[in-house]
Amino acid sequence: MTTQETVDLNVIPPNTELNPAGFWIRLGAFLIDLFFIWLPCLPFYLFNHSITDFPSHAAYLNHTLQIDKTLLVGLIYHTLTVGIWGRGLGKFLAGILVVTKDGGKVSYSTAFVRVLACYLSTLTLFVGYLMVIFSQNKLALHDH
Repeated sequence: MTTQETVDLNVIPPNTELNPAGFWIRLGAFLIDLFFIWLPCLPFYLFNHSITDFPSHAAYLNHTLQIDKTLLVGLIYHTLTVGIWGRGLGKFLAGILVVTKDGGKVSYSTAFVRVLACYLSTLTLFVGYLMVIFSQNKLALHDH
């Protein structure tokens, strides 16, 4: 009688060396993800925005609401993709997997907090992302 082992594809086997991705490959993966976040928001933007919009309070409010929708889509996209597969499409194409420090799967709550930390890094003039360049272990703010 034979037994089959179940393998969790979201957990890195022990004794596997973890090599953090560098700044440029992460930036490329982020830009690919950004495209897939922006794509579903495009119809809303085109529907609510016209060439005849003059600078006004209403046009500014409309543009702000479009940014809010994009941030919400990004929050949902990254939380779900990292929570389910450990990476979004950009990271998949770049061969990057988001894991915990011990090589385990990232939970949905951790993925959610990572996205919020990414937004914080953006608000601080990308300082949180630049940490990848200057840290020995190539970790950004949201990786901590």
